[in-house]
Amino acid sequence: MIQGSCLCGGVRFEIAKAVGPFELCHCNRCRKASGSAFASCVGVEAADYRLLAGAELIQSYDAPILHAPPAYRSSFCRRCGSPVPNPDPQADWFELPAGLLEGDPGIAPDKHIFVQLRAPWFEIADALPRFTEAELGEWRRQHGRRPQAKLPWRELATARLRLRRPEPGDAALIFGFGAEPEVMRFLAWRPHATLADAEAALARRLERLANGVEYSWILERLDSGAAVGLISGWLEGDAVELGFTLVKPCWGRGLATEATSAVKDWAFDTGAVRRVWASCDAENRASACVLAKAGLEPRGPFEREIVRPNLAAAPRPSLYFSCER
Repeated sequence: MIQGSCLCGGVRFEIAKAVGPFELCHCNRCRKASGSAFASCVGVEAADYRLLAGAELIQSYDAPILHAPPAYRSSFCRRCGSPVPNPDPQADWFELPAGLLEGDPGIAPDKHIFVQLRAPWFEIADALPRFTEAELGEWRRQHGRRPQAKLPWRELATARLRLRRPEPGDAALIFGFGAEPEVMRFLAWRPHATLADAEAALARRLERLANGVEYSWILERLDSGAAVGLISGWLEGDAVELGFTLVKPCWGRGLATEATSAVKDWAFDTGAVRRVWASCDAENRASACVLAKAGLEPRGPFEREIVRPNLAAAPRPSLYFSCER
């Protein structure tokens, strides 16, 4: 076992092992919480962690939400002020301050993150990979934030739809979305310039499905066999974020609601997902209606504005919807 403690020794814990990732975070909040150039955070499975003493000394502060819930939480010893682990009892994995460990966790730092917010007085001198916020988001969409068990993907069905695995031939459907400006209007990605671009994007989507990061389905009409849309769920911890696209001739018929409900139910049925959520542009009333009808409750404005490149270059207000098991 690897021991750890705060500065005064009042809070003591042990871990069986660290699983990673081991990230050096340069974001403003981590720098302020750690009082250093970056926070050294190492991932640990909840089952491998045991608090030995000092539960009564642990206090937490939840900073205002900047992106999606949960809030940024800083936990510390109220006697000496050291940052200390305070995992969510519902979580199966969490990050703890690596500086508290008194032994070798067996893994080394693997990347710098949020480097666009690096302290102006600090220069990164090592050869570790460096990620801006945008680059990190894309990397995590491809690989996931942490080692986690894959959810059991399965084909789904509703009264009018078959939700099946994407295939290479579905690139034509994805490319065709770009021919309908109203379909693309509120999406967070631009139309593909060529069919080859759509094929490459679909290949990346299939890779993310294989990696257990993004779970995608093609929406196929039962009556005609026509492929009419796409829906995805992005897994992050015990939460799944939903997103969908539907060809315009199928709008207003409840098909998006059917598909969203089916994927939401699939996520909860896996037993590994506690929260399903989605966001949409503040002016996208149709998607807001779909999410509400599918059982995701409106929670108000989404704290992070999102760029909708087919509308404007500047970030736009969004709405946040979620439901919990």
